[in-house]
Amino acid sequence: MLVRVQIAKLTPTVIFIFGGPGTQKGRYIDYLCDLYGFHCITISKVLEEELSEMHVYEIKTSEMAHISLEAVLEWFVRRMRSKPNAPGFVIDVVPNIKVNFSLFIVSTA
Repeated sequence: MLVRVQIAKLTPTVIFIFGGPGTQKGRYIDYLCDLYGFHCITISKVLEEELSEMHVYEIKTSEMAHISLEAVLEWFVRRMRSKPNAPGFVIDVVPNIKVNFSLFIVSTA
């Protein structure tokens, strides 16, 4: 039996997905996007896009680089605003893919 589900059009729905490799979160993300027409935003893609726009991200080899939560949330909001007609968003905050930060880090040492 097929059940049709509709989400109220009050405000966009935002769902944050957490889970490590093997938890099948990718399957749930695909399901939510296919069933409800949600737009998927992944942290790995956001980081790759934002860091590449910065051109050069410099750190000293003895220091750790820090990206503020405020900056990451601002990047998510920017992407959500770019899709004003999306019924909702699924945000994958712990992707299986590792971001290759070596593409963006230049040693100053």
